[in-house]
Amino acid sequence: MKHFSISSRSAVLCFSAFLLSYLNANSVWAQLSSYTFSSLTGVSLETLNSPNTLIFSANDDATSTVQNIPFLFTFNGATYSQFSVNSNGLMKLGPTVVNSSGNNLLTNATDFPKISPYWDDLATGTTGYVQFQVLGTSPNRKLVVEWRLTVPKNVNGSANATCQAWLSETSNIIQFVYGSGFVSNSLNAGYSIGLAASASSFWSVNTTNNTASSSVENNGNIGAITAGRSYRFSPPVATGIPACATNYLPANLATGVNLNPTLSWAASTGVPSGYDVYFGNTPTPPIVSSNQASTNYTTPTLNWNTTYYYQIVPRNSFGPATGCPVISFTTAPLLSFDVVRNTGITFNSITSTGNSITAWKNTTNNTDDNLSEIVPIGFNFTYQAGSYSSFLVSTNGFITFNTSTTATGSGSNTPYNYNNANISSTGSIASPAIVAPFYEDLVTQGDPGTLAGLTSSIHYLTSGSAGSRVLTVQWTGMETWNNSGPNLTFQVKLYEGSNNIEFVYGQMEGFNGTTNYSYTYSSGLNAISISSTLQAGELFTQMTHNTRNFGGTPTNNLNAVPDCFSSILFTPGSYTPYVAPPISIANDNVSGATALTVNSSPCTALCGTYYSSSNATNSGIAGCSGIADDDVWFSFVATNSSTTIKVLGSGGYDPVVELFTNGMASIACANATGTGLTETINATTLTQGLNYFVRVYHSGTSWGGSGRFSICINATPLPPANDDCANAISLPVSLTCSPVTGSNTGHATASSGIPICAATGTTPDDDVWYKFVAVNVKEVVTVQSGSGFNAVLQAFSGTCGNLTSIQCVNNSSTGGSESITLDNLVLNQTYYIRVYHAAIGAGTGNFTICVTSPAPICPNTFSPPQATSNVSISGITLSWNSVPNAHGYNVYLDTINPAITLIGSNVQGTSMFSGPLLAGATYYWRVAPVNATGAAQGCINLAFATEPFQHGLQVKVFLESLYKGNRKMVSSISPSGLDTIADTVTVCLASPTSPFSILHTSKTVLSTNGIAIGYFSQPALAQSYYIVVKHRFSLDLWSATPFQFNDPDTLYNFADSLQKAFGSNQVLIDSALWAMHSGDVNLNGVIDINDFNLVQSKVPLFQVGYLPEDLDGNWLISSSDYSFIENKIATTRTILKP
Repeated sequence: MKHFSISSRSAVLCFSAFLLSYLNANSVWAQLSSYTFSSLTGVSLETLNSPNTLIFSANDDATSTVQNIPFLFTFNGATYSQFSVNSNGLMKLGPTVVNSSGNNLLTNATDFPKISPYWDDLATGTTGYVQFQVLGTSPNRKLVVEWRLTVPKNVNGSANATCQAWLSETSNIIQFVYGSGFVSNSLNAGYSIGLAASASSFWSVNTTNNTASSSVENNGNIGAITAGRSYRFSPPVATGIPACATNYLPANLATGVNLNPTLSWAASTGVPSGYDVYFGNTPTPPIVSSNQASTNYTTPTLNWNTTYYYQIVPRNSFGPATGCPVISFTTAPLLSFDVVRNTGITFNSITSTGNSITAWKNTTNNTDDNLSEIVPIGFNFTYQAGSYSSFLVSTNGFITFNTSTTATGSGSNTPYNYNNANISSTGSIASPAIVAPFYEDLVTQGDPGTLAGLTSSIHYLTSGSAGSRVLTVQWTGMETWNNSGPNLTFQVKLYEGSNNIEFVYGQMEGFNGTTNYSYTYSSGLNAISISSTLQAGELFTQMTHNTRNFGGTPTNNLNAVPDCFSSILFTPGSYTPYVAPPISIANDNVSGATALTVNSSPCTALCGTYYSSSNATNSGIAGCSGIADDDVWFSFVATNSSTTIKVLGSGGYDPVVELFTNGMASIACANATGTGLTETINATTLTQGLNYFVRVYHSGTSWGGSGRFSICINATPLPPANDDCANAISLPVSLTCSPVTGSNTGHATASSGIPICAATGTTPDDDVWYKFVAVNVKEVVTVQSGSGFNAVLQAFSGTCGNLTSIQCVNNSSTGGSESITLDNLVLNQTYYIRVYHAAIGAGTGNFTICVTSPAPICPNTFSPPQATSNVSISGITLSWNSVPNAHGYNVYLDTINPAITLIGSNVQGTSMFSGPLLAGATYYWRVAPVNATGAAQGCINLAFATEPFQHGLQVKVFLESLYKGNRKMVSSISPSGLDTIADTVTVCLASPTSPFSILHTSKTVLSTNGIAIGYFSQPALAQSYYIVVKHRFSLDLWSATPFQFNDPDTLYNFADSLQKAFGSNQVLIDSALWAMHSGDVNLNGVIDINDFNLVQSKVPLFQVGYLPEDLDGNWLISSSDYSFIENKIATTRTILKP
């Protein structure tokens, strides 16, 4: 991943506030907005007699190769001689191939310059193509590109639409022409037509009204385009000499300009065809570019702190502009600062008040090698005479004013990456405008790979009032890559007005005796431009750690971190040369021993404990181990007979520690570990109040690495109470984590006979023990490491002395969280947990621990299923699927939603009987699994309905004499009112066995469309019956066979088949429509002369009303009723039944 060698090549990489203008370098003599748009009709497609095919049929999202244009074509002021196209209706000018995308966004930042006669997600289909041909002769040639495509897109269809794009020589007119086939097309939310030179320079056509806009983009055209329609875009035509350019950058009298500026200007009026550029270091500069088309010019590399002059003269066929100004600017001065270093300062942290940074270039969750997006300073800060209002911050301990860089902070041979040598690199990896308090290969604490890891570790804050504001950027608790030992907190400050820069260092715990890591960092500044060969004044970095010794010689191997609570202040001005003080090691001999205080407990904060044996000499006393050629001396007064002396080595330093009596008798020596690690003396026989001496030296020759180490002397505390398994501390098991502060491992001892951890490379020399009793089958143990502690978490079953390792993890790093999920536990069994620091030693020893057990999840399979109806009022068995980690189930049943009445508590098994239910009610029920830590939350409520008080049976019948056609009957009850009710009928249920007695009856209404619903009380349901329909002047109608009335609202349709009636006793009244026989006026079961006589006797009386003799239902007994009954008795009809 990292630490590859870096090569460089000669090049110049520059930076300035003017880079933004460079990015807009395609400003032109004829801005697109100055083109004239026109919409034409009656324009014919050009005939291509010998076209060149670029894309063939059966292509979707295809692109052509780059093709040459045999003349120079000017678009938006730039000259082009090449183009490419895709099968989605887009053309791109220039030497790079167009994208294949059908995502038709004109101003999207790809494929500029765009020419799109009809851009959408299209295909050539089975017969389409994209072709081109150049027509005409010079200087009036025309490039014609023709698309034949499927509109809307149809990959397997025949191409139906043809359009062309014309690019005309000399006039530089662009014209789109449309043939047939462009039908309405909304398949992909619309198509685009237009031109685009950039996101802000475009023409977009609206085909609804055939207009175009250079300010409002329309990518949602859906309307058809008629054949012969044409859209033309014409550049303006000059009528006289042009005016002078405007908006010059660098601006007149600008200062602090970088060494490779791009001169830029805004196109003037008067249609210039080009620009003469004059540039030099005299007030009348020479011409350097004649009649160029673009509105920018990149200078050669300039000199520092030099005034330059330039003049831009637009011209066209009428001549050059006159009276154009000469613009001057001055390049930046070289870096020049004086330096003051202070120690013992107060560090004011901004972690609680500062702003977090949430936008990062190398993904938002990369806590290693990341460069932020632009962050505001909050005021204008002057650096090398240039004014800056924003910056980028790196996880690797620096900021940069080069906000236009495309670097992300990642990679091995890239600018602004982890390699601190970039501060002095040249060529392709030059990284200008760096301000670096501590440029190293850093990560946030634990390198968690989360946005939270970034936002909690890097902050910025602008404070103070206008004129004297201060920007503070702080890195908190940083570590070096792949090394969890350090705990580094530092700041850079920028001061408004004075333009001072300050590096401020807080807790700079560079090592903690657990890993052998050697620093190679940089601290300092570099210039806004870096020459191909580094020049004096382009670099100003610290030459010797923890001094004010700064210079221009690349020094990228500082190996001792800045002192805790120190600062370096850079003031613009001349540097006061550094004079190194004479080397004097005060404690080089026992006579100058540094007095140390005996602490009451082990040191967890290491600032104040760091010393060095660098440049120390042999004191003449033979070493107890190794080579004592760099020994330094300390003294202390014993406060306890048991005293611990702990020495932590830095990278490259292998400490030896030796304890002497006041009479210089050696009483203990430790050299048991190795380079960068920890040596410990646990003295047990010291005399309280007596003075003792300690010497420390590097085991090998000289002083090893930086010569730095940490020493702490403390009264030896007893090991923590839970130092071994037998004294494990009991932890509660709860639903949510309630963290218990862990026993500090600083003085814990290694347990013996314990199964090893599966997480390799860890050292259990400081383990502490916990236990819990399983209350559920699934429980989770979580340890949150404190700063500087990298927890290993191991779980065991069994008993002390006979443990079996279940799981062991060390997935994070310092300050991280470790978690073990334990499944299939045995209820009420005791399980053991041990925690220790992953590396040798204890780190800070701080952590918290908790044991949680989640509530069970909700079941998801149920019986009866949701919305079951007609549940028996005698009750129903409620059942559900079992879920893991549940001890039982709480069951709720109610007639309100959500159900709150508990009918079963801690039910064992997965079902229970509801008990008797109310008829015609809706019930709601839910099941909440429970265990020792709680019940499942949010479980769904299901509903079922009990059987109603009455059950409906639908029948479909028609009444012969009331039928009026179109499968409708007249309304005989109220012809002028209840127009949906034909009449009343009685639906009966008869026994299926002889004598076929009527068992249940229901009088109900018959709708005009033939539906009647009879309602029957229990126990009618779930029985077999003959269905009988009775009507006031019709023969009773019996079903052909018994009918099983199992389900409410079941339909029995007499009307759709003659065979549905017993004995086929129906009459055909319409196509495939059958009805009850009408005319049994006296209801004796026979239609005969007696019924005729009853009707005949009433006709002369003109009786009105709801009468049985009114057979046609019009409320008047008339000749029509007479005629019906007269015809009906021609054949005798009787009731037919079993």
